[in-house]
Amino acid sequence: DVVGAAVDLALGDLAIRAGTLNLAGVTSSLGDPAATLTVEPGATLSLSNSTAWWNKTFLVNGNVIVGAHPIEVFREAVRDALKETRAK
Repeated sequence: DVVGAAVDLALGDLAIRAGTLNLAGVTSSLGDPAATLTVEPGATLSLSNSTAWWNKTFLVNGNVIVGAHPIEVFREAVRDALKETRAK
């Protein structure tokens, strides 16, 4: 879990290869917005109670959970879903 953390803007590419990474609360960012967060098959990215603007490219081959609702997505589909959520 990453909850309420201050993340260095120099943090580059991230890969979730197994298990679940939960991003929650007032975590500042995911680092360098030009870098990529990759969710590998069998891994899960969970976004819950987050107030952050996740400015990073998401490459999703695994699962994403937003709140308490699992959403199974593949490749870059989550990027479009997150853009739509922000626009509302």
